[in-house]
Amino acid sequence: LTVLTSLVVWTKLLSSALTRKMATSGQVGGSDEESQVMGNSSDSEKVTIAPSDPSAAVKMDFTNPSEVTDIPAKSPQVVNARKKKKKKNKSSELHLHPNYFVCQRITNSTLLTGLNRVIEHVCSEEKLYARFAYTSARLHLTWCTFRATDQIEAERALACLQAARTDLCQLAPREPLRVEGVGQFSGHLLYAFVIPDPTLAAFSEKMQALLQAEGIATPGNHNPFIPHLTLIKRNPKAKRTLKSNSIDADLLAGFQETYFGEQVVDVLDVCVMRSTRKKDEFYELVGSILLKSDS
Repeated sequence: LTVLTSLVVWTKLLSSALTRKMATSGQVGGSDEESQVMGNSSDSEKVTIAPSDPSAAVKMDFTNPSEVTDIPAKSPQVVNARKKKKKKNKSSELHLHPNYFVCQRITNSTLLTGLNRVIEHVCSEEKLYARFAYTSARLHLTWCTFRATDQIEAERALACLQAARTDLCQLAPREPLRVEGVGQFSGHLLYAFVIPDPTLAAFSEKMQALLQAEGIATPGNHNPFIPHLTLIKRNPKAKRTLKSNSIDADLLAGFQETYFGEQVVDVLDVCVMRSTRKKDEFYELVGSILLKSDS
């Protein structure tokens, strides 16, 4: 009985080994239909097999299984390098700070009186704000900002705007700027609202486009354009001293809906941002452009 059992086991092992050998030689494992399809394949048929390595695709020719062609895709290293370069360029643009601006100076006496009332009220309640307040001489509406590497480039910016004076005169707001109410930006800048008008944004964008066409960078501008008149601009030190991220809303309550006055858009002043002039004087000028028709 033991001999018989051993014989049966050896027979099964031999049969299994034989089956595996036949399978590897192509005689077992595929249906007749599959064999016919393989046999009818033309010489030009190729099948692409997705490899485990995503950086390459493998193409196999069934007429000549020994031929394997690797088609390299973009390597992760190349993709990452390009992403880093793009990110670096974007970061450079973000860190480019403006040092010149184009503005409309506030000259209307009624408007100046109204704005000064806000400044004086806030500064009388919080003495520290006085050093960050704008004087009447420096109140203005900024149309756009730009960066010039030197005085020559700043003068080139002025020249390109001067050359487009006719277009700028046509785009300049026909109606005076109307100033009403106050607000804050990021808790550090107190400003007076300029009532929005589509012509204001178009005017600002035109100046930016002219400067950019001249190859002059225009960082620091906001899209959409938000017309405003800065009254007080605090620095981080003031925030820490007062232990507050914004000016007390109670100080501004009486001015939220106050109409301060209006200002005609008549002159474009191109100014140095960090002017060396005294606070009771306007900014250092590169030059001015009169917005009057030639007729």
